[in-house]
Amino acid sequence: ILSKKYNDKNFELTESQKNAIHLVFNNKLSILTWGWWTWKTMLLWIINDIAKDKNINVVNLTNTWTSSKNIMNKTWFKSSVIYSQLWINPIFDDIKNKDLPVKKIDTQILIIDEFWLVDLFIFYHLIKSLNKNIHILLIWDKKQTSSILAWSLLSDFLEIREIPHIELNWNYRANNNNIDIIAEDFYKWKIIHLI
Repeated sequence: ILSKKYNDKNFELTESQKNAIHLVFNNKLSILTWGWWTWKTMLLWIINDIAKDKNINVVNLTNTWTSSKNIMNKTWFKSSVIYSQLWINPIFDDIKNKDLPVKKIDTQILIIDEFWLVDLFIFYHLIKSLNKNIHILLIWDKKQTSSILAWSLLSDFLEIREIPHIELNWNYRANNNNIDIIAEDFYKWKIIHLI
């Protein structure tokens, strides 16, 4: 899956990052957990870029407009809020209604960032909107789990051994004094490969 263009000496991918990329393309459901400065956003960009090269459609979802805008600004790929993608109004619609009509999501890969904010009802409607051949990547920061309400799906999914799980744990800031240079080099590299 990974071509030579991702093997740049200035920002070589870690094994966990490489494994996460393979998970997305080879599994129907996979989990990615991360910590600060593990370059999760760079990984999202590479996944989207590989998919684009292979003519594979990707839908990037998150829970807030701020996060969605942040992903678009940093990856240059479209990102949407889950509610708007499903055409659900969380204020006026009864999301507990199993028969609530939702918009179908026609894609081959679905990436859900900030999954710790997705409750059972929204996830039900989300699954209802998908086709059977889709590949789903669930992403969250494990440090957020302590503040999550009881209805969160986090711990349930992590306990299912059949769901592949990769954790990004290499902290680029802690392990490299030239983090700003690396980030700038990666930004320039993105521009070169998009021309």
